[in-house]
Amino acid sequence: MKKHLLPTTTGMYRPIEGQQKIEPKTREEIRAALLPMLSSTSGNLLAESLKMAGKFKVEISTETSIGQLMNPKNLLGIRLEAMKKLESAKAKNFTDLLVKLTADKVSKMRQPALQTLARMDSVKAFEVAQKTLASGKNFDKQLVIALLSTLKHPESSTVLLKLLQTFKEQPIAIRLDILQAAKKRSEPSLAKALTAYEASIDKADPLAAFEITLAGGDVGRGKKIFFRNGSANCQQCHKVGKRGGDAGPNLLGLGARQDASYILESIIVPSAKLGPGYSPIAITMKDGSVVAGMLMTNTDTEVVVRNAETQKDTVCKKTDIANLPQAMSTMPPMGAILKKDQIRDLIAYLSSLKSKK
Repeated sequence: MKKHLLPTTTGMYRPIEGQQKIEPKTREEIRAALLPMLSSTSGNLLAESLKMAGKFKVEISTETSIGQLMNPKNLLGIRLEAMKKLESAKAKNFTDLLVKLTADKVSKMRQPALQTLARMDSVKAFEVAQKTLASGKNFDKQLVIALLSTLKHPESSTVLLKLLQTFKEQPIAIRLDILQAAKKRSEPSLAKALTAYEASIDKADPLAAFEITLAGGDVGRGKKIFFRNGSANCQQCHKVGKRGGDAGPNLLGLGARQDASYILESIIVPSAKLGPGYSPIAITMKDGSVVAGMLMTNTDTEVVVRNAETQKDTVCKKTDIANLPQAMSTMPPMGAILKKDQIRDLIAYLSSLKSKK
């Protein structure tokens, strides 16, 4: 049985049945009241006003849509919806507004503005790209490099080729973006430059191909990879604070203890540096006995192994050891599981874990 709140005045439940008819005069009054709100309000109030405007079929003027788009106090969804309406209407001087929005204070506004500008005026979009590459922040350089991968401008591939030819001079934060953008285009010159880059990577160094992931990642996306990516399954073995598993070290405060290079090595070559108590090992002694457990320390004179059940340590003198196998991490190399852009985001997230709270 459904429960209903009863009016406090009468104490009786009297539901209004069916669709109530609103008189034409009342509808006009509602429209008249909504119009000024559409141009003078912001935030949640504007969002509700727009819902009502749609319900009562209120025509929103171009000037009002421009005001909604250019107001940084408005919710992002409202601004993006206004941008779609202005694009459909092919509003006068709209591309000039889009150029301004590519430098908007709200970072999540800049990318859709750039993409819309590219659809409407590839020349202006290319001009923004050149200006951004010359003096913009790395985040915005990433946006315009991604744009150049599909931008229908005759010089797009030339700019990407120049970036490839000066690859080592470019900030690490945009190198992966350069490679990804070049791979999406079909020009032979770009394919040749990419082949030359691949040939230059030191195959003997397992980290060489991944150095382009050391900077430029997104912390939010990296957090999702850590906690939600089923292939990597990071939280199965690692905690961040109280959330996650115990098979690996707690990563709270990792960014304050280690730099991005250390984190990259831990992701790509997990056995390179082993944390005490997280690597299983079985040591054969000269008397034939076997000491198995988790490796705690390995010095020039002794090895300490902790029994996983009793938590007691056994000290094995190296002069008494017949066979000491190399300790290995139980963590798989993530370079074979995650894409480079995912690794870059994961490094950004782990590097951001600077607090111990």
